[in-house]
Amino acid sequence: MVAQAPEQVAERQHDGPPAPAWQWARTEQTRSDLLAAAREVFAEQGYTCAKVTDIAARAGLSVGSIYHHFGGKNELYLALWRRYNLAREEAAARAVARARNAGATDTAALWAAGAQAILRTTWKRRDLAALFCAGNGPPDFEDMRQHRRSSPGRPGDALLRISGSAGDPLLAAVLAALLSEGAKAIVAATSHRQAEAIISDILEYGRRLMAAGPPGGTAQPRSHEDLADLLGH
Repeated sequence: MVAQAPEQVAERQHDGPPAPAWQWARTEQTRSDLLAAAREVFAEQGYTCAKVTDIAARAGLSVGSIYHHFGGKNELYLALWRRYNLAREEAAARAVARARNAGATDTAALWAAGAQAILRTTWKRRDLAALFCAGNGPPDFEDMRQHRRSSPGRPGDALLRISGSAGDPLLAAVLAALLSEGAKAIVAATSHRQAEAIISDILEYGRRLMAAGPPGGTAQPRSHEDLADLLGH
């Protein structure tokens, strides 16, 4: 009989039986219910005025479940923020992949595909976009958001590499600001048609910026036909 190392025995003793599948499913359902309720309450009342008791009541759960699954109101807000950003990033990645598969290689067209997906997702989730644009969040939320934007490997890096601006910090900042201001304009839109018009304008601004190139550099004209085909215009 082969002797087992003490740490192997200890590890097996502390592992215990795996949690049943139904328990994991119930946990995920509870988290989803709390996030959905928090989304509604934050959108209606704003972060500051929202109370955990209101969120719990909206979800039909106890206040204790909020602290058990998230830790509090701050963490619920941040979880919604992360999911909102993840949804936009995943939509952009899928859109760029579809454009590449369709044969698009022009940098402006690929950037437009990703940017369009981000902005359309912003419209679909405009209640959350309005919440995050309002600047009424947990303490240090704005610092956290700015740190995320400036961190290496941030989600926007993929679009910046596509646009050719990754090596030009000023152009990268301008394109990022264009999307940020575009999101605010979309939040204020009163109809889907108006939101689509705003998105078209933002894509055109981005195309012009990339076509012009850096100040003092040689302009590199982009294919407007590729962009029009990609956008279905």
